[in-house]
Amino acid sequence: AETEEDMQAIQDTLDMLDCSIDEKIENTAMFIRNIKGDIQAFKDESKRLSAKAKTLENMTERLKNNIDHVMKENQLTEKKVGQFKCYYKESETVEIDDLYALPDEFRKTTITADKVAIKKAIKAEQEVAGARIEKHMNLQIG
Repeated sequence: AETEEDMQAIQDTLDMLDCSIDEKIENTAMFIRNIKGDIQAFKDESKRLSAKAKTLENMTERLKNNIDHVMKENQLTEKKVGQFKCYYKESETVEIDDLYALPDEFRKTTITADKVAIKKAIKAEQEVAGARIEKHMNLQIG
């Protein structure tokens, strides 16, 4: 079920099934289990493909370093070979020697809440301005 239309088709099918509420819930729970299996398989495949892509990225970097080494060893700044032209292009990077010495206007600050510490404090009956614990009922399917 990848689109809203797919979800509607599934819902329509469930609505049309002439079966008890127990059967509908069981069938839906089984469908959820199957979808979760697909999700895990997709995540595993994504990790596998990401690892393969990273391996190939590393390989291309090593091969590029090989060309760089050969060109520097032979004091070449440019080399045309077949359909490729290898050359050096000047670039600039900003290097930070001391982050804390930078003026505020040149620093970024990211503020995040420590939800674990906040929850612990609230549970210990400590007042935490700007935060509260909210209770929810989450459906569990086992």
